Amino acid sequence: MGPKDPTGCYYEGEFHKSDSNWKSNDCMECSCIKDGSVKCCAIVLKPVKYNKKKCTAIYDQDNCVYHVVRNDNPCKTCPSHLTG
Repeated sequence: MGPKDPTGCYYEGEFHKSDSNWKSNDCMECSCIKDGSVKCCAIVLKPVKYNKKKCTAIYDQDNCVYHVVRNDNPCKTCPSHLTG
């Protein structure tokens, strides 16, 4: 985070206006607070309770999601539950 500014925030070298929201490069939902601070939280839900012997979780960073696919046929998905 860069220097504080009462009309905006710096995050990862970029300026954001006060009260603005954005998605960071590492899949965080961020907000610029009026005092110049930045608040971020993860937006990626992680798969749980899936058959880890038959399936693999693959992370898609461009879309901030996991895909749980079958090991024997990655074109088919496996049932899973997601948690934050």
